[in-house]
Amino acid sequence: MIDPNNQNYFSLNEQPAVVLPWWKVRKNQTHAIAALGVLFGIGLVGYYGYQTYSLTHVDVEKIEQANTIIANEASSCATDKDPVACEARIRSNAARATGQTTVCEGLVDKKYMNCVMLIALDTADPEVCAVLSGADKDVCTDSATLRAAKKAKDYGMCMRIVDETKRAACQSQLLDDVVEKGECEK
Repeated sequence: MIDPNNQNYFSLNEQPAVVLPWWKVRKNQTHAIAALGVLFGIGLVGYYGYQTYSLTHVDVEKIEQANTIIANEASSCATDKDPVACEARIRSNAARATGQTTVCEGLVDKKYMNCVMLIALDTADPEVCAVLSGADKDVCTDSATLRAAKKAKDYGMCMRIVDETKRAACQSQLLDDVVEKGECEK
């Protein structure tokens, strides 16, 4: 049959073609998913790149200062009855003096964790603990948060502590300050 107005030809039994919106077309869905996957991948790589940079970015002058401290005191370890413990103590002291966790990297096991934790406690900065992992990171973060809360006399910071015992200790230590300031309502 001929449509005299539009000159379109239709069969009597055929249904007209259904035009789907662009988001329902399979080809467009595939392209959209691929584009989102690429964007997600770029974002993920960027995030991890930033995290790696921020965790490993060091102050070169402070590292040189730490190396100088280690070099000056290393000779005293030669005569020490436990040279390994002496070197660990010197490295830990140099790391604490400079505040650089990368100086702790020469230490192993609990000595490394203790070195990082001492820096976190000295600076009262829980972010320093990010170089640790697992339970060591949790212990370090809680301890540094406790130190920061006590230093700032901020009762609210105690709520960031994961370990219930340490959180309760933090709250009880700062309770007098809260009462003294008249902030019990908060």
